[in-house]
Amino acid sequence: MHERCGIWVSHKEAVIVKLSSDSYSIDRIESQAERRHKSTGGVRGKFPYAHRSAMSGARDEENRRNDWKRHYQSILKALPQDAEILVMGPGPAKSGFVAYLKEHAGPALEVVGVQPAAHMTQGQLVERVKTAFGQETRAH
Repeated sequence: MHERCGIWVSHKEAVIVKLSSDSYSIDRIESQAERRHKSTGGVRGKFPYAHRSAMSGARDEENRRNDWKRHYQSILKALPQDAEILVMGPGPAKSGFVAYLKEHAGPALEVVGVQPAAHMTQGQLVERVKTAFGQETRAH
């Protein structure tokens, strides 16, 4: 039987909601990816007034992508082997994670939806996942 999971993913963190018939559990995974920072141009290298090479920018971007892949890998490890997954989140992290799943996950993991979502409280996230999978939510 497929477990049902909702994942809110960004490049900073992921929150996984695992549903069962009458309860749920939540896992939070922090990313170790470094944030992109804007150079102010005030960096001096070994040689004063030398131009910082364009290669270092490309190297920084490659390092960031590798950090994101490690983040996606840690999320995948936290998922059940056999699950239906709803992926949510802001920006490109959700589509990057879905692409990673298609490449690295087994056929038992099925992505049932990808939705844009801003930051949510834990309660809002649980409600959204329950609604997406047709489970009864709390009464207002």
